[in-house]
Amino acid sequence: MKVILLEEIEGKGKPGDILELSSGFVRNFILPKKLAILATDKNLKLIKEIKEREEKRKEEERKKKEALKERLEGLVITIKKKAGSDDRMFGQVTSEDIKTSLLSYDIEIDKKDIALSDIGIKALGEHQVVVKLGYDIKANLKVIVEKEE
Repeated sequence: MKVILLEEIEGKGKPGDILELSSGFVRNFILPKKLAILATDKNLKLIKEIKEREEKRKEEERKKKEALKERLEGLVITIKKKAGSDDRMFGQVTSEDIKTSLLSYDIEIDKKDIALSDIGIKALGEHQVVVKLGYDIKANLKVIVEKEE
């Protein structure tokens, strides 16, 4: 029996896959648990339309991420931190600080997508920070840390 999977079945396939399975397995296990639907012409057409819509949505999302990458790479963020007379910072610049600074540019990014070392930025000056945007897209953001007066 041909079926279209609605959920992943370990060792068989993932959602959207069309499989030929034994009729007993389909009738007694797959259909009662609603893990798949029969592969009729109507259902095949419906699944094809859903996949096309999903593909289009993913492409639009990717374009948005590319545009955000261009915008981020054109930005220079300045963060002021307290420092001693020898220009050694008290504390550090964290991904939360960078996230907050980006909000002033109407850019909302999750702090875990801002790649900093575990200790953050501990020195005054110019730094490059990598921002992960998804879809294997990464942007380099310039962050300048200045002494707070």
